[in-house]
Amino acid sequence: MAMDEHGIAEQRLLFAWLISDEAERQRLLEAHDYDADTAEHLLDLALCGPSYGPNKETEERFQRALLELCLAIARRTEADGTCARTARLLAAHCDDTADREALLKEAAKAGTRMALWTEVYAAERDLALQHQAHRRRRAAMEAYQRALRACMHGSELNLEAIDALEALGRLAEANGDWATVQQAHETWLAHVRASGDRVGLGEAHARLGTLKLDTGDKTGAIAELERAMVLLGEMGQDLPIAKLHAKLLLAYYGLGDSERAMHHLQTLLRLRERHADEALDAELDALLAGLEDL
Repeated sequence: MAMDEHGIAEQRLLFAWLISDEAERQRLLEAHDYDADTAEHLLDLALCGPSYGPNKETEERFQRALLELCLAIARRTEADGTCARTARLLAAHCDDTADREALLKEAAKAGTRMALWTEVYAAERDLALQHQAHRRRRAAMEAYQRALRACMHGSELNLEAIDALEALGRLAEANGDWATVQQAHETWLAHVRASGDRVGLGEAHARLGTLKLDTGDKTGAIAELERAMVLLGEMGQDLPIAKLHAKLLLAYYGLGDSERAMHHLQTLLRLRERHADEALDAELDALLAGLEDL
């Protein structure tokens, strides 16, 4: 019964908030001693509560008002965890670019204070996408770099880190700033090495080697790819190794070392015969065709 009464009070508060102007909203907040639990309950209501309208437009209006109310209480009670989650959700409801970016920055800062690295990553990623939409590539790269740093605080964010690195790579190609993305790869590699994750380290060397190959540093690429070969070879899986052989083939062929290039080609062909993999077949066909252009 207590929870029901609490829920009714929150819904009354929401309706009062919805029909009030800014000054009245401030008086509403000051008139009651709302606590962090109220903000958390309102956020739960926003995420999985009942429908408030007969159509999408009305539902959107109530949803935005609910998040605004939740954020206002979270700010007053210094509930940084709720603030981080709510600000990021509210940003998606904002039409104004400046307001959306301000909310995402607030979400990232609040998440950092509470060490909520998944929220920090998500806020910085959304901010990067916002910058990309407005063709602000440098700002987008900086946001992805902050997202990557957030990933270094939690092993559960390894896949998100790879997404950030790949996004940085695409922006670097468009912006001509390979030094920044290479530094990001090297920073991530050092983090994975310190974590003791040998498979993750092998994958990090492979990504850095691919980046160096793409930017013309064939000697540097070979060093990274061969380190990856040793580490990923411990997995006993042929397909990741086949892709490394393909890249090493390109690197040695580009350096004019036909003997080593031939070794990797022969190994690659043996692996191809061993595995009926359409993706590998297509990659090898494209590789062989591309050798003519080197």
